[in-house]
Amino acid sequence: IKLNIGKTFSLDEIAEAHQLMENNAAGGKLVVLP
Repeated sequence: IKLNIGKTFSLDEIAEAHQLMENNAAGGKLVVLP
């Protein structure tokens, strides 16, 4: 199984991750790390 990870975010960057998701600009899956 291959996953296309668009970007990895820390919890401090969750607002940026959410904005990318809303704008369909992620370019792959978003990963949030603790």
